[in-house]
Amino acid sequence: MSKPVLRLDFADFGHFDKNDNFFVRALATRFDVRITDAPDILIYSDFGHRHRLHACRKVYYTNESTPADFAGGQCDYALTSFPTEGRNFRLPYYVLLGDPLKLVKEGTPEEVERIAAQQTDFCAFVVSQDHGKKTANRINFFHRLSKYKKVNSGGRMLNNIGGPLGPTREDKLAFLRRHKFMIAFENGNSPGYVTEKIYDAMEARCIPIYWGTPDVALDFNPESFVNASAFRTPDIAVQRIIEIDNDPELYRKMLAAPFFHGNRPNAAFDPAPLCDFFEKIVADPKPPVSVRKQGLFGRWTWAKQDKYYPPPATA
Repeated sequence: MSKPVLRLDFADFGHFDKNDNFFVRALATRFDVRITDAPDILIYSDFGHRHRLHACRKVYYTNESTPADFAGGQCDYALTSFPTEGRNFRLPYYVLLGDPLKLVKEGTPEEVERIAAQQTDFCAFVVSQDHGKKTANRINFFHRLSKYKKVNSGGRMLNNIGGPLGPTREDKLAFLRRHKFMIAFENGNSPGYVTEKIYDAMEARCIPIYWGTPDVALDFNPESFVNASAFRTPDIAVQRIIEIDNDPELYRKMLAAPFFHGNRPNAAFDPAPLCDFFEKIVADPKPPVSVRKQGLFGRWTWAKQDKYYPPPATA
């Protein structure tokens, strides 16, 4: 039986491969996805204004804790970190990072000892930009924990390892793998907002020191990380980390604990609900909100302010 055709395009993602990405791979499990300049559905993000040139059904995506502007008529539907409700579908950013099987543990004593043997350093910290209040929480915790032992800072901020890490995600993971812990603080604690920070620590097999939404315990097993958000003060959280660091049995117990509940990838990685959501979008009889918005001239004026306009030269 042939799949229904889904004519799709992307805008305002910056440098982005339209033909090979998470959205295409997930939706292709149910649709015949065709990338076209005349789409039925446009998925757009925060890095420009080209989406204003389109008058089709628009789906807003963000990996930040930014709600969709439904009231302002900017989009018809949205993919955000907020809980699924109405026209919004929860798609936490960590889902886009790769294979969830990388977070599935063997659960054997041999695995635990193998991980422990590579963790020769205490704690990692990787922050490269100062976002003011959003960054202050993790910076404060870095200084508190550093009073106990050196926390290796591999980003551009507070760097103390002789220079920043290389630019790739694998550079970051290689750095993390030699650490027992990683400070994995979110920019905020909005409902559902879980990003790459805890995921990266888990893939590298660090014990994440997490701060953010309480909803994280729905996605990941709380016995596998230190939830700094759950402690009354940061200093109490620091004391818990010191306790784990000095108790080999407790430390290995946390290394053995599965990251996922039941050691199975959580529901956020299942493409079926996302495909259900897009079936709902396709079946929506209402005209797209952009049809009732500003004229073409206004949309073009906004689009030309896009920092990716004109498109970057290719070799």
